Amino acid sequence: MENNEEIEELILNDVSSEQEKWNQKFKEYGDLYVIVPKYITKEMVWEYVNNTGDFLPVPPYLVTDELLVNALVNSSKNRGIEKYLNQDVINEYFEQTGNVSKIPPNFFTHEIAKSYFGQTSDISSIPEEFITQEMADSYFGMFFDIKDIPEVFVTEEMVDIYLNNDGDIKYIPKKYITEEMANSYFEKTGDISILPEEYITESMVSEYLKNMGDMAFVPAKFMTEEMINRYIVETGDFSKLSDEMFSEEINDGFESDTKYLDVVDDNRDYINTQTLRGRKL
Repeated sequence: MENNEEIEELILNDVSSEQEKWNQKFKEYGDLYVIVPKYITKEMVWEYVNNTGDFLPVPPYLVTDELLVNALVNSSKNRGIEKYLNQDVINEYFEQTGNVSKIPPNFFTHEIAKSYFGQTSDISSIPEEFITQEMADSYFGMFFDIKDIPEVFVTEEMVDIYLNNDGDIKYIPKKYITEEMANSYFEKTGDISILPEEYITESMVSEYLKNMGDMAFVPAKFMTEEMINRYIVETGDFSKLSDEMFSEEINDGFESDTKYLDVVDDNRDYINTQTLRGRKL
């Protein structure tokens, strides 16, 4: 029995000595990446995470809710923390800080949204799916601003009040823009990019393009073959062009040139050959 006890004592002393060696190494470097995982201790983890916010080298069995909350509250960066988060940790973090900046969307709740908005009146930091009409109405009632209110919650009454307070038309949902608003906006800015297509005129397009406007915002009915050719050659982009924007010149030798076939939608029957030849692939 004495021999067994002596052997156990030697083993324990050996393990203790090895642990002390790694403890000293951590004190020297302050870095978990240089420590053999089985010798990483809770104390090392707390010190390392507090200093770096890095969870990547932390053994999962040493990650606790307390450590997670502490890291969220005190560290500006928390690399690798996402896979350890849970709702209890998020709730505690929010309770301690009243902050939502580090809350992933999948851990956001209606309770957090309601509490946060009640404390801050800030609607821009709340995911849209957690915003209610009541919040939007309350926010607008305080600031008379629709910029940060999701479009689905903007009402016609809000738009009227917003414009009467010198609001910017670019934040108004297109469904509430009138022809009069569109004309007024274009006269001031020369911009058509935010206007509903039905209010854009040929003269607007002409003036817009003279000022180097982006052809991607020009309605198809105003696009000429020359404009289309130039747009594709300059940008190499077909994605913003509708079927109506392609000319009807049939390319006799086009089908044999597979280099170009892979960039054209199979459903388009007509394409300008010279336009494609000029595209940089």
